[in-house]
Amino acid sequence: CPASNDDKAAFPIRYELIVIDSIPKQEQSFDMTFKEQLEFADLLRQRGNTRYAKARFVTALSMYDRAIQCLDAMKDLDISMPAELANETKVQKEEVESLRLKLFLNCSICYRRQQTHHKCIEFCTKVLEIDDACKKALIRRGLAYYDLADYDLASKDINVFLQLAEDEKQKALGE
Repeated sequence: CPASNDDKAAFPIRYELIVIDSIPKQEQSFDMTFKEQLEFADLLRQRGNTRYAKARFVTALSMYDRAIQCLDAMKDLDISMPAELANETKVQKEEVESLRLKLFLNCSICYRRQQTHHKCIEFCTKVLEIDDACKKALIRRGLAYYDLADYDLASKDINVFLQLAEDEKQKALGE
């Protein structure tokens, strides 16, 4: 054992840590503009997608959950503000709902991959409350119902999915 820490030759092992994927520190939501909150939520979604691609579903879900919390903090989007401030900070409800839909879909596929069918159904149902014609949510929920042996509900979702797909096909052929 070396007599002091100054003798570096006695410590031949050196470790170097490289951070590849980190999350920036989140400010309090009341210190952020709506645009900043939306951008941060989208950054969390992107980081969750990176984790999903590596089959790290638990950490991906953690990122998606934090992003959903950011969106939930934006309850007062309709607040009136001076025009010059609104131009810099305001976001449209459609932007928030679009990101929320993506996050719910991402959560649903993570839960599906983890075989947590009830949670998959829960998030698909949330998506369908926003967009009742979302084919991804219908097929995922239908498959989750099937895996739970609830064949009537599975059949209902799959049939709605097939009808939407057929309508889309006919519309594309008609144009």
